[in-house]
Amino acid sequence: MIHYELKPLSLGYRLTVWESAPVTPSRVEPFHFKLNFTIVSLREAQNILNLIPGEKANALSPSSSE
Repeated sequence: MIHYELKPLSLGYRLTVWESAPVTPSRVEPFHFKLNFTIVSLREAQNILNLIPGEKANALSPSSSE
């Protein structure tokens, strides 16, 4: 499952996309990957999400430092 969050910025939005994963001795953050995009429109967010394979779910961001 691919998770995403869209946050408004003063000029546009921040789209964060990640795949959750359990924390292990070799993985200190709770995800396989995390991507941040600064975008100007909701259509741009949808276009980016359409490029990423897998089922997507809007969710709260993973707990981690950015």
